[in-house]
Amino acid sequence: MTGWIEIVSIVLNLVLGGTLIVTIATLKATVRKAEAEAEKAKAEVERMKTDNDRSAMTTFQEFIVEPLKVEIKRLNRNVNGLQKAINKANSCPHSDDCPVLDELQKQSDDECGGKKRGSHGNGGEGDAHD
Repeated sequence: MTGWIEIVSIVLNLVLGGTLIVTIATLKATVRKAEAEAEKAKAEVERMKTDNDRSAMTTFQEFIVEPLKVEIKRLNRNVNGLQKAINKANSCPHSDDCPVLDELQKQSDDECGGKKRGSHGNGGEGDAHD
């Protein structure tokens, strides 16, 4: 009877030992497959990030930059036209009493610290120095 037990033991060892080897090989293959899938997922995430960045830049360009360029061009044209008008108004024979030039000067004085037209930096016309 010990012969049969030895034979069954050997058969079980071979079967179970072989199963362990197959299990280990299967686990290694599964790990390699999971690592490959993880790398593929990382690459997909990077691609999506790049696509999102490109989309954000396109949206920014379309809705922010381009409208600002148009507005800046319009403002520059307006400022240039206003500057030409002011330059012509200064050579007008009635410029000393011109309400438009006076209003422009008031706005300029508010921005520049209070100098008035023709004051030559002394704080206003007719101010006396002590």
